[in-house]
Amino acid sequence: MKCIKETGSTNIKRVSDEEAAKKVKAGWEYCPKSGWKVERGTSKPTAKKGKAEIKSAEVAEEAEEAVGKTELAGKKPANKTLKKSERTSKYKQKKADQTSKSA
Repeated sequence: MKCIKETGSTNIKRVSDEEAAKKVKAGWEYCPKSGWKVERGTSKPTAKKGKAEIKSAEVAEEAEEAVGKTELAGKKPANKTLKKSERTSKYKQKKADQTSKSA
């Protein structure tokens, strides 16, 4: 399937490869599929971000990271963040402490 456009107009069609080859010889031209999608209304045209928007997004991301670091300061990491060997050694140590207290 190909997208073709009448030369001099905005009429865009989606046709088979064979039909497109015939129409191109008859004065039509190939065009991108994105143009066909926008014409049909099935695709939203994307707006490019300006430098200010990109910069503000970076600043917001850095602020979130900083807040996250200060919130985690002084807290023990969750077991999921530890390696398996570290979790098992902590478990063994905890078990040993419990048995020594009960004895």
